This record gives sequence, C-alpha cells and structure tokens, in this order.
Amino acid sequence: IVLEDDALVHKDFIKDLDILLSKISIDDFLDISGKKGFKVLEKDDLFVKYLMPPVLMIGQIIGKNAAKKLSNNLSDYYAPIDVMKQDVYKHKVQLYNTIKQYVKSIDKQMGGSTIQQNNMIVWKKVLREIARPFWQILSLITMKSYRCIKNYLFYKSLK
Repeated sequence: IVLEDDALVHKDFIKDLDILLSKISIDDFLDISGKKGFKVLEKDDLFVKYLMPPVLMIGQIIGKNAAKKLSNNLSDYYAPIDVMKQDVYKHKVQLYNTIKQYVKSIDKQMGGSTIQQNNMIVWKKVLREIARPFWQILSLITMKSYRCIKNYLFYKSLK
C-alpha cells in the first residue's frame, strides 16, 4: 500500500481492505482514489478497468509481481510516474481503479504542492493558460490517441 504524504484515507478503506485484497493478486495494480479514467473496459461492484487510467498517484495497492514488472518495464523515466502509469502497453501491468474514493489529497490544507510553481510571473501564467487548450487538443490528437490504441491492443492480447 503506497500513499502520498498529503493523502487522507477514508475510514471505509480499513473496513473494506480485506475485501479489496481478496479481489486482487500480486500481479495487479489498484488505484484507490476512485478517480475516473477514459473508456470502461471492465467493471464490477468494487473495481473498474479503464482503457486509459486516470492520472493520479495519491494512493494505490501494488502487488509484488506488479511492482517488479513496473520497475523492469519503466526503467527510462520519460514523464512523471502518474503519466507513465497510463502507458499500460509499456509497463504491461493491468491497472484497476476502485469505484469508491478511499483516499483524497489534502495538499491545499497542508500548504500547497511543493512541485507546482507558485512564484511564476503573472504574464507567464496568463500565456500558459491561453496556450493550454491548444496543447491539450494537440496531445489528444497525437499522444493520447496513440496511448489508447496501444493500451487497447495490450488488453486485447490478454484475452
């Protein structure tokens, strides 16, 4: 079980932990944030598997074999781990998400993120926000579509 330092764990997590652990194996990665991804591939009363999992690493349960496979297949760090997690076709570990939100970030209550730039000049922030929609459209057309296709082919190869 891996939690970020600003994670607030819901009381139901401890209550449901035995059930969660009984439904996964040492080969699985389970995100416990309850955040939604893109395009449901499988779903039951506790878990959902998305074609493209959500970008978030606030809390997860990682099986021993899954951790080893993630480490072996993601030896080159080309992006933050939460983005690399979406590349299922590269790390070859099935990712599941809990339907229920068992953990949430309280970074604002703790003084904010240490990663984000809080001292950026105002005009640079404005330019960044103006450019953001164009960047998002470009990435949707290119990398995100590519990732979805490759993830789909990976999951299809498991059947």
